[in-house]
Amino acid sequence: MAFDTANGAAAISLLRKQAPDLILFDINMPLREGLKLCRTLRLYFDGPLVVISGLATERDKILAFDAGADDYVVKPFGMQELLARIRVLLGRFGHRRANIVDTKNLCINLEARLVTVRGKRVNLGPKEFEVLKVLVLAQGRPVTHRNLLQIVWGRNIDYPQLVRVAIYELRRKIESKPSKPKFICTDHRMGYRFILPSESQRRSWS
Repeated sequence: MAFDTANGAAAISLLRKQAPDLILFDINMPLREGLKLCRTLRLYFDGPLVVISGLATERDKILAFDAGADDYVVKPFGMQELLARIRVLLGRFGHRRANIVDTKNLCINLEARLVTVRGKRVNLGPKEFEVLKVLVLAQGRPVTHRNLLQIVWGRNIDYPQLVRVAIYELRRKIESKPSKPKFICTDHRMGYRFILPSESQRRSWS
């Protein structure tokens, strides 16, 4: 099923209600907010993200990929080429492991909403799990307090303490030494990032 939106805000609103298999959008948006939207979509959505653009320079492509795009299609393009790229991405993402993190000491299955630490299941509150999910799906990129608030609690919430409490509880439940976290790390002046263990990177993100 296809959905069409007129602007970035509408896309985010729709994404909170739907579960698309793939997102395709034109990055040449008003106010040059295409890259910002791409980064925001990446936080909400872990499926294939395809950017369409009239800009063909290497720098433009790198900026889009750094913002979270999985493919970059330059206009004008053939419809058969676009469909072929979409098929490849859907096939690749369709065979991804459900275990985003799968190591000896920490396993996180986002689909099953299951977290285990050293073989024992960890019970997370709904908001704690959603914060963890956002951080894991960011794949090592920092996520700001503001983005975590908007994604997990809603756009009208402005109470950063909610994020701090959730991070505190996650570290207490997941980290072997919560005061010296190895997974959920503070990115000063930016927010937080989830550091993927090297074993998990080899298994799950290849």
